[in-house]
Amino acid sequence: RFEAWEGALLIGLIAVYKNKETNSLFITNVSVLPGYKNEGVAKRLMLDTFMFAKSNNFSKISLEVNAYNSIACKFYEKFGFLQTDKKNDSLFLSLDIV
Repeated sequence: RFEAWEGALLIGLIAVYKNKETNSLFITNVSVLPGYKNEGVAKRLMLDTFMFAKSNNFSKISLEVNAYNSIACKFYEKFGFLQTDKKNDSLFLSLDIV
């Protein structure tokens, strides 16, 4: 779990599962408090996640996002995540770590 704090206040987090069998990470949650959105909190947390993945030799990061959540979809696209599958309203995205 990657966390952003302002003093004693948790303002954002990214939660991940490690899958050692596939040598990958799966992002289960990206959350930022409403008053801290559009301030780069999620971006910094995502960069922390990438650094962790690289330094621990993970080969891929995957996640699931609602296809109608255009803000989240654009956020992940900026980082290079690509759609690997779609089921109902869910998009499955993946990013290879190099």
